[in-house]
Order: sequence, then C-alpha cells, then structure tokens
Amino acid sequence: MCVNGKEKIKLSALSISPMGRCIGRWSPLAELSVYWYNKVMPSPASALTNKIIDFIYRHGGYAWRASSVGIYDQTKRAYRTAPKRGVSDILACFQGQLIAIEIKIGKDRLSPEQTGFLENVSAVGGNTFVASDFADFEKWWDQQYPCR
Repeated sequence: MCVNGKEKIKLSALSISPMGRCIGRWSPLAELSVYWYNKVMPSPASALTNKIIDFIYRHGGYAWRASSVGIYDQTKRAYRTAPKRGVSDILACFQGQLIAIEIKIGKDRLSPEQTGFLENVSAVGGNTFVASDFADFEKWWDQQYPCR
C-alpha cells in the first residue's frame, strides 16, 4: 500500500508510514503498534549504517559501529560522557587502512568535533567519507578501492 507515494505498514486498524507517523484511527492497539514500529524498524541513519557495515564485511574488510553516546550511571544518577567526542559512526579496516565513515541524513550536519576527527584520521593516512546515501558511498568506495 502507498500513501503519497510512500510505503506503509498495515497493523490492524492502524497504518504507519516509514517515517513512523500514524495514518488511520487511534486505538489502544495503535499506541502499541507505534511503539513496536519505532523499536523494530531502524531509523534511516541506522539502516544506512547497517548496510555500509555489511557491504564492507562482504568485501573482505572489518567494520563496526562506534558508539560515542553517553551512558546513564544508576549509582550516580547521571550520564557519563563518552571518552572521545566526535568519533565517526563507522570505523573500518580494509587492506590495512583505517576508514572513518560519518552518517549524515537530511538536515544533520557535522559537528566541529566530528570534522576534527575526520581531519585527524586523514592526516595519519586513513580514509574518510561522509555518507548521506548508499549510492554515494558505493561510488566513493569504487573510486578508493577499484580492485575489490
């Protein structure tokens, strides 16, 4: 089914668009369905991150999601900040080279810390890329690593 050209998932009396918006009438099941949709369906940035990591693995590289989000400390009842700010969303190693990939979708922009991290990786011989969609990433990959 499509609404304004976008796919939607039908859940009982409620339909949910890919952006997580409700289309249809509200019910107690609708609230549960929105919760389920938001927990199960990855965000566009998360989906792109997963796709890029999978791509790198399939081409013989090693990649992981670098989490730099603060963690809630229950004993102190406060968030502990990450040890390093600005670390890229994806870190990878391919053919002995460090690769740092930052995911930016829509209006999301690089912070000064993220820009600095990418510049530092480049300065020591690493490769960097800011990905907004998979096609651009794949084009960049083919230019950087033509003999894959």
